Amino acid sequence: MLTKLLRLLLLIVVLLFLLVAASVVSNLSFPDSSESVDQLSSAEKARLAEAIHLRDLQGNAIWPGFGDVDIPIVVYNEAYAYLVNYEGEPPPGWVIPVSGEKQGTTWDRVSGDTFLDAPYYRQPLDGDVTPQAFTVRLEEQWAASLPTKEWSRISLAKTIRNDLPGWLRPIVPYSLVTQLLLGDSDKYISLLTHESFHAYIGIRAERHLINAEQVARQQEAAYPWEDTLCSSQWQDELDTLAAALRTSSRDESVRLSRQFLETRKVRRDSCRLATRLIDYEQQREWAEGLAKYVEMEAWRQGATAQRYTPHPATAALDDFHDYDGYQRAWNREVDQIGRMSGNGGDGRFYYSGMAQAVLLDALMPGWKTGALTGGTTLEGLLDAAVNGG
Repeated sequence: MLTKLLRLLLLIVVLLFLLVAASVVSNLSFPDSSESVDQLSSAEKARLAEAIHLRDLQGNAIWPGFGDVDIPIVVYNEAYAYLVNYEGEPPPGWVIPVSGEKQGTTWDRVSGDTFLDAPYYRQPLDGDVTPQAFTVRLEEQWAASLPTKEWSRISLAKTIRNDLPGWLRPIVPYSLVTQLLLGDSDKYISLLTHESFHAYIGIRAERHLINAEQVARQQEAAYPWEDTLCSSQWQDELDTLAAALRTSSRDESVRLSRQFLETRKVRRDSCRLATRLIDYEQQREWAEGLAKYVEMEAWRQGATAQRYTPHPATAALDDFHDYDGYQRAWNREVDQIGRMSGNGGDGRFYYSGMAQAVLLDALMPGWKTGALTGGTTLEGLLDAAVNGG
């Protein structure tokens, strides 16, 4: 018996040693900087081309009018910001929508290179100043903004490494961890669509978008993130939303939607949530929940739309899978809904807003027509759908 136990322990030690060794070897080849810093790589161009192609062909199926407008895209790595899909000579820098702060400098045409047979532009980044992941304005034109996929992966690995104790840094498998957290090119393209929808909201409902962001800045610190009672009741809301998304019965979906709305009212009453904080919830669900919905709907359209074919450039991507992983990704997102009550930031609103939008697809066809109007809330639309409110 003792001999068997020793053999088992020895086997475990050997396996752990092999895993650590494999991780260390893998980390030796993990990049410390972008492969192409001063121009867009072919892989980054392919992802951008597919994001534009998907929105051009399926944008109106994702959201009415979304495919009818030109939306430039700004992406950035550790050294440069790049601007693509922009006609004409771009104005200097970019403007942060809420504050109106102007950042950046002159956009220069990337010499000797093109994107989709057209010029594209770059400018050096100054320290930590970047366009961030959201939307920015180029004077009056709204643009989507996101780090390149490659830099997202590298910068995430750097952040994880810096947060670890020194002895653990060499053995954590950064390639595997970043892949699990960031996903493949299909996921990245859906994120580009998410940020493009923020730009679209800026085009269609600028005042509403700016107001939603101002409310977020003003009220986030006052929100009762750590209140255990509120978190517990939030858990009930999120579990109900997840159950409503999983059912195939319309009657059950209506019943669970009503239950969600009632549970939400009870939580707000018992937590004595101030009107301004209720407004904060509703604004975050509107701004980020809708964008999260569009992110997943873009992925779904890529996977299920008849006769849709991705851009030919994606053939060169070794981590693009023609959106075949959509259903698995959707199931993971629904599972994630129930894990967001303990989230210390506004991530729960991305999921609660997205869930309400998906329920509205089933319960109120045509709901999107007025959804970008100032004062509209997703819970108000859902209430009208199931209670006639």
